[in-house]
Amino acid sequence: MGLKLSRVLRNGPCDRERSRLRPGDLLLSVGGRPVSRDAALEAALENGAGVPLWLEARRGDERLEFEVVPEKWADERQLQYLATERERRDAAERRSGGRVGYVHIQGMGLGEVERFQQELFAAADGKEALVIDVRDNGGGWTTDLLLTMLTQPVHAFTISRDGEVGYPQTERQPFYRWSKPVAVICNEGSYSNAEIFSHAMQTIGRGPVVGAETGGNVISTGAFANRYRGFVRLPFRGWWIWGDEVRTERNGRPQEAKRDGAGCVPDVPVALTPADRLHHRDPQLDRAVDLMIEAADVEHRKPQPAPRAGG
Repeated sequence: MGLKLSRVLRNGPCDRERSRLRPGDLLLSVGGRPVSRDAALEAALENGAGVPLWLEARRGDERLEFEVVPEKWADERQLQYLATERERRDAAERRSGGRVGYVHIQGMGLGEVERFQQELFAAADGKEALVIDVRDNGGGWTTDLLLTMLTQPVHAFTISRDGEVGYPQTERQPFYRWSKPVAVICNEGSYSNAEIFSHAMQTIGRGPVVGAETGGNVISTGAFANRYRGFVRLPFRGWWIWGDEVRTERNGRPQEAKRDGAGCVPDVPVALTPADRLHHRDPQLDRAVDLMIEAADVEHRKPQPAPRAGG
């Protein structure tokens, strides 16, 4: 009887001071309803979001009883996302020995741009290279803002009266600047502006794209209301690749698959199989990290001229 817990979501309802469960605990009942392989947990939680429920569990010989407040599906989904992001970041740290940072971009809106800047400080500052993951990114419109952070030119440097180097790493720049090696991971769940971002990284040669081909879902749409109180979305603009000076055959190719184009084809194709997901493996991330270790080693071998003051 009961369900054995495999993990507890950080900052979730059961990760509180007064309602803390641990992996390995045996969940016995929720809201007075027993749970087991034959008594679904989902049935006990139905319509329970935001409603305090009494929970019973067992930890070894100890019986636990406390109140929890289940969260909405959207809130749980975000906690699941954050947990996955932490796991991938930890995996990149372990595989690279702390040399490669990892950032996932969940969407292509202003909120995600602000979070990306924060993550560059928190997860990438001090690293030698960076992996940017846009897998399962639903799109938006902010590719050029992200590219600005990754391609800002340096036209000068400053030295203060006490000898401290300032610009280009100061508030004078519009965004936090990242000039070290970078790789992008995309997949079939990278949509719209996430595909544009992946295409753009290839076009400007900023770094390799790793993973699976995107779906070719790059269109611009508007929406208007209809008489049935619904909305109709109508594509009004197509996107074509332009400016690739190395792979010129890409230029002029539409980014929408249904118009004789294709999705973003990775420079380094790596499949992620159902078996990989089942066993918590991520060969796409592993390959991207390995490429960034190699790129960082190449950067170390380049001569680094020392800045000089004066004109």
